[in-house]
Amino acid sequence: MLKSGLLSEKPVIDAINRDFVAVTYMIEGNEFPAEAPALEAIHAGFLAQREYKGFFATTVAIDPTGKYLLGYAGRSYPPNYKPGGRLNVNRYLEHLQETLERYHRVQSIEDTASPAGEKAARIKSVLAPVIGAVERLKLLHGEME
Repeated sequence: MLKSGLLSEKPVIDAINRDFVAVTYMIEGNEFPAEAPALEAIHAGFLAQREYKGFFATTVAIDPTGKYLLGYAGRSYPPNYKPGGRLNVNRYLEHLQETLERYHRVQSIEDTASPAGEKAARIKSVLAPVIGAVERLKLLHGEME
C-alpha cells in the first residue's frame, strides 16, 4: 500500500523499520481485532466520530501482546505534525521515540517482581498520556454536537 505524508519520509521510514513492526490494518465496518485489546480505546473513539465512518486514519503503536496502547498520533495527522500545512518530520520522530521509550518502561515494570496491583497502577501511569489523547477524541466529538 502506498504511504504518503509523514509515512513516506525517509527518516520516518528508517525509524519505523529499525524500532517497530509496521502493520497496516484496514477496518471493515466496526470490526476491530479482538486479539489486540489495546485498540479498544481507539475503537471507542472511532464509534464516537460519526463523520469518520467512511474514513478514519491514524497511526498507533501497541506492544507485541496487543495489551497496551503505547502511542497514538491522532486522527489523520493532527496540527502538531503539520503546522502551517508543512509536515513536521522531527516532531513525528519525537513521537516515535516517546512511544519506544514508553514501551521499554512498560516492559521494565512487567519484568519486576512487584505485586500485580502495583504493576498495573505503574503501567497505567506510564500510559496515561496516550489514553488521555484517545479520550479527548471522544470528548471533542461530544462538545461539537
